[in-house]
Amino acid sequence: EKAAAKTMQLMASQQIAQAEAQQGAAAELEDFDLADRLGAVIDTHQVEKREQTAILMNIGKALEHLDEQRDAVVGAVAQCFGEVHNKLEKFANEQDRKDRKDDTDSMQKFSIVAKQLSAEND
Repeated sequence: EKAAAKTMQLMASQQIAQAEAQQGAAAELEDFDLADRLGAVIDTHQVEKREQTAILMNIGKALEHLDEQRDAVVGAVAQCFGEVHNKLEKFANEQDRKDRKDDTDSMQKFSIVAKQLSAEND
């Protein structure tokens, strides 16, 4: 859409320049009716050029807004990944503690059973 608006704007500028040259030639030839009609054509092309310029400005503003939103989204996603990372580390640490506690509990149970077996054998 931006390329189309630029093309239309450039085309309107060229048509204005061409119509102005033709208007000047008509005035030199004292063909004032033609010069007036070309003036109307020039006005039409100037309106079209202003419209295309406005479209280009709106596209530019929209792109700037999208850039700002992109930066905000990237920041939010990075924050989410940071939170997930922290939660995963916390989970891993909890699992390590549970595994160590389970190992200690198992060793204590083993020791008790070993003592009971040893006492039974005596």
